[in-house]
Amino acid sequence: MQWLAPQSRFILKTFFKRNYDVLSSNGQTMVNRMMLGVDIAALIALFSWL
Repeated sequence: MQWLAPQSRFILKTFFKRNYDVLSSNGQTMVNRMMLGVDIAALIALFSWL
């Protein structure tokens, strides 16, 4: 799930003013999973709208 790290880092820094790199490995994994969930929800919403 490390391929989601750049997106997670950007979202945390831009919207929440937090630093992704200081999180523990469990914290980084949790944030990556949340980003994956948000991405999937956005795709479902997009395709249901079409």
